[in-house]
Amino acid sequence: MLNESTKGVNMQELTIETIKKAKDLRKQHLNLINHCLNKGFYISVHLWSDTTPELDKSQNYEEIKKHAESSDMIDLCIYKKIDNEFHKIAWAMIVHGNNDDELISDYTAVKWLDEWAGKFQEFYEATA
Repeated sequence: MLNESTKGVNMQELTIETIKKAKDLRKQHLNLINHCLNKGFYISVHLWSDTTPELDKSQNYEEIKKHAESSDMIDLCIYKKIDNEFHKIAWAMIVHGNNDDELISDYTAVKWLDEWAGKFQEFYEATA
């Protein structure tokens, strides 16, 4: 019996988009954005310490990514929509120039973000 781990990758099953997304998920800030969007949250992107968002309460991954990579320091504000009202539930600060697994330099200390951070670190180390 052939061990599954010895099989090669079926290149026909891979798409360029799948490979790009997998590379994105190794970057801490993009992994966080993906995680938040999968939870149904909205994200605003601010230049560091700026009160006016560059992108306000979006669920568009590509737009959030573009704005989140537009400056050396970025604040992400994470919102949950309840009864047609947005409630800020978390914040994270991105510092570009750090290693891919250390791009989030600070974030709101809440259980779901702490759990995400632990899972991200396991993922990052397992895919090194």
